[in-house]
Amino acid sequence: MSGLLVIFPTFEAIDTVKKVFPSVLKEVEKTKSHLIVHDTSIKQKTEKSKYFHDLKKSNNFFLIESDNLSMARSRNLCLRLGVDLFNPEYIMMLEDDHGLEKGAIRMLTKLMDRYYDKKMPNNLKAGLFSCCHKHNDFNKKITVDKDAFVPSINSSIRGIGGTNSCFRCAPTLHWLNILKGYDNDEYLISTFQTNNLNLRNYHSGYTVLYTKKYLHLMMIELVLVIHIIKKKFSVDMRKRDGMINTLQVIKEVNL
Repeated sequence: MSGLLVIFPTFEAIDTVKKVFPSVLKEVEKTKSHLIVHDTSIKQKTEKSKYFHDLKKSNNFFLIESDNLSMARSRNLCLRLGVDLFNPEYIMMLEDDHGLEKGAIRMLTKLMDRYYDKKMPNNLKAGLFSCCHKHNDFNKKITVDKDAFVPSINSSIRGIGGTNSCFRCAPTLHWLNILKGYDNDEYLISTFQTNNLNLRNYHSGYTVLYTKKYLHLMMIELVLVIHIIKKKFSVDMRKRDGMINTLQVIKEVNL
C-alpha cells in the first residue's frame, strides 16, 4: 500500500475553493500523498475547469469533471477509483470549504499508525479520525494523549461513533470493510447518505479519534436571515450551492 489519498469533492463555490485548495496541494506535495479532485459544478463549470487545469500544469493530482451527482455517488466513485489507482493505506474525505494546515497529514497518519483498532478510554476502538471538531454531536472529551482525544461515552451514538462529513479519515481497509462507503438515495444530498456510515462505525465497535489541534482551514459561506427582537435573534440557515453550511459565530447586531 502507498501512503494517504485525499479525496476533494467540489461543487460551485469557486471563491472558497481558491482559498482552501492551495493548502491541500501543499500538504499533499510535501508528504508525497495522492489527491483526487471531483468537480460536479454546473454554473461555474467552465471557471472551475480552467482553475484546476491551470494548477495541474505544475501540480500532480487526478481531476474528474462530470455532471452533477449526489454526494454519495461522487464520494463512492472517488473511493473506488482511488483504491484502484493508488492502493493507498489511508483515505481522507475533505469537503471543499476545508483546507489543511501544515503537518495535518503527518499528524493523522501518525495517529492512525499508533491507534487504529486499539481500545480507547471510551471502551470503543479507534476507527475514524478527524481534525475537525465542529458540527459533531459529542458533549465531553476524553484525552488519549497530548495530541488526541475521543468523545465521552455519555455522548450520543452519532457523537461517539461518527463525525461530520466535512472531514473524515480512516485506513482504506476500514473504509471498505466497516464504513462501506456512502449510502445512495434519490436526493443530491441527505442525512441518509452521509450518516449511516457513522452508525456502521459505532455498531462495529469503533469510535472517532480527533486531533487536539485544529489542523484544517475552514471557510464557511452563509446566507443568513437574522431577526433581532429585544436583543434576541434566530438564524435561518439556507443552502448554498446545494450544500448545507453551518454557522460558527454570530456577532450581536444593533439595528
